[in-house]
Parts: sequence; structure tokens; C-alpha cells
Amino acid sequence: MRKFADRFWDEDWPGASRPSVFYDPRALEAEGPASVLHAKAVVVDDEVVFVTSANLTEAALDRNIEIGLLIRDRAIAVSVSTHFQVLIDRGLLRPLPD
Repeated sequence: MRKFADRFWDEDWPGASRPSVFYDPRALEAEGPASVLHAKAVVVDDEVVFVTSANLTEAALDRNIEIGLLIRDRAIAVSVSTHFQVLIDRGLLRPLPD
């Protein structure tokens, strides 16, 4: 995970400011489940949420056909934020190292 995180922050992430990024550790297990978290979501101040199928990489954003929704609705943003917080609290998502 350290190698991936270093490459992500150094090569893929465009700015100096780093948001909290989480990953599904089941994706790293050799005998892991057939499916893992694929959704990408960004919640800003529990006011706005962006949910997309796109990986947040240059290749995915420049060459793939993806779709995403930007929603400016506090109730939905809080709901998405709460959902992910429950996954984090249960250890199903872990923070990507800095």
C-alpha cells in the first residue's frame, strides 16, 4: 500500500493539499471476495457530494467514458458521508497513507 500511496500522491494527485482518501483492504487479499468497493465519492463540508464511476486518475478521466453526479443537497451529502464513516468505523475502509 505504501508504494501505491507514494505513486498516487507524487504522480496522480495534482495538488499540494491532500484530502482524506480511503481504500478497501479486501482488494489486496489474494483470496479476497469477488467484488469490492468500486464507487468513488467526494463529500465537501456535508453540503455537496460528487459520486462517479471514474477512477480518479489521468488515464481514467482522459480516455474512459464515465459518468458522475454532482449533488448540492445537504441531506444527501450527509447521508453519503455517514455511510462511508460507518464503513471506516467498521474497518472496511482504511486511510491511504500520506
